[in-house]
Amino acid sequence: MRIAHITNFYGPTATVQIDQLHRSAATYKSAGHEFIAFVPSYQLATIETEHGKIINLPSLRIPFTGGRRIIANKKALKTILISLDVDQIEIINQPLLSGLAKWAAGRNIKVLKSNSPVEVLETDYLARRDLILITA
Repeated sequence: MRIAHITNFYGPTATVQIDQLHRSAATYKSAGHEFIAFVPSYQLATIETEHGKIINLPSLRIPFTGGRRIIANKKALKTILISLDVDQIEIINQPLLSGLAKWAAGRNIKVLKSNSPVEVLETDYLARRDLILITA
C-alpha cells in the first residue's frame, strides 16, 4: 500500500513533527508499505531518505516560529497525490488541511486522521496529570 503522510508546522526546529514522521515511516515500512511524506518547505523538492520519500512543497513561513511553515497550495498537493496514486493519506494538523479528507474520500483514498503533535503532547500531559491526581 502507498501511504502519504501530510503534515504542517514542519521546519528545522519542529522536532516533535520530525520524530512523529520518522515513527510513522518506520511503522509503515516494517509492515511492507511505501511511505511518502509531504512537508512544507521553501521550494519544491523530492528527497529519498532511509525513512522513505519526502516531498517538500513550497509553503508559507510562519513568523516567529523558528522557520516553521504551512502548506498553502492544496491544489499542488492534490495533483501530486493523484499522480502518485496513493492508497491512504495520514493527515496531521487537520484544521489547516481542511477539505483534504473529504476530497480524498471522494477519490476512494482511505483517510487516517491523526492528532497534531501538539494535541498528542497535551493529551499525554493531561493523562499523566490525571494519574498524579488519582494516586496523590
